[in-house]
Amino acid sequence: MSGEDDTIVPGERIGPFCLGSSEIEVLAQVAGAAVHREQRGELEVLHAGSVSFWFDDGFLTQIGVHGSYAGRTASGIGIGSTLAELAVGGTVGFDLDDGVLVLEEVGGICFDVGDGLPEMSQLLAESWAHGDVDGPGFELDESWTVSWIGVFDARRVAAAEREAAAEDE
Repeated sequence: MSGEDDTIVPGERIGPFCLGSSEIEVLAQVAGAAVHREQRGELEVLHAGSVSFWFDDGFLTQIGVHGSYAGRTASGIGIGSTLAELAVGGTVGFDLDDGVLVLEEVGGICFDVGDGLPEMSQLLAESWAHGDVDGPGFELDESWTVSWIGVFDARRVAAAEREAAAEDE
């Protein structure tokens, strides 16, 4: 994996890895790196160093970076950025389903701070299910740092959500 262009582009790519690429294309780009495969339901996830790749039917649907990944978005957000810095780019929201942070105005990118967001999302979901709270009863600490960044196709996710909602009706 080269560090020539490690830019993070929401809804499009991280470095040279573009959403929609085939598994063969991605494997060619990570040639020489140790690759670990994992099955998550219908998705196959490949991990190579500080980059992870989610494949659905053989095509790249999400890319995640963590650890020592040095790339940044056009607005300068990367691993190690604080939530205060993230908030400069828009309204920070919380995706309960996935336990990640999002920028409400920017589709195709999500964040984790590694400070208990998945656990917090479970507690909030349980509270809301029991009617204990009207909304989130917590505040994100603006000094928390981003430990993981994911890029995904927001249109594909929206279409899947519409399809699931139609099936529930």
